[in-house]
Formats: sequence, C-alpha cells, structure tokens
Amino acid sequence: METIVKWVSSLFVVFAAGLTAYDITPINFIFYLIGNFGWMYIAYIWREWSLFFVSTIISLLYTIGYLNG
Repeated sequence: METIVKWVSSLFVVFAAGLTAYDITPINFIFYLIGNFGWMYIAYIWREWSLFFVSTIISLLYTIGYLNG
C-alpha cells in the first residue's frame, strides 16, 4: 500500500509541476496538495519527521498562495 501511495503522490506532484509550467491554475495547486498530503501520510507512517515537515510546510505555502491568488 505504501508503494502505491508513494508513486501516486509522486505522479500528482509531477503532473502539478507540468500544469504550473503551462500556467494552468488553480487545478495545479489542488494536484500539488493531493501529492503532498500523500507524502505527509507516508512520512508519518515511516516516522520520517524531516519529510513530514517539508511536506507540511509546502502544503501550507500552496494553500496560502491559493487563498491570496
């Protein structure tokens, strides 16, 4: 299950980066958040607190950017 979540989350983040490159908003932020939440879940399961921290901060920044945009 963890492997599936990792790969699906990674695909969401990569797809979101592609959407951002073509300035397709706001759906890109939603894909980023889904991918980051997946990585937050994996980081929590693994007790990998540095990854959890980075994913949380990135999700918060995306959310703030989305709300201010």
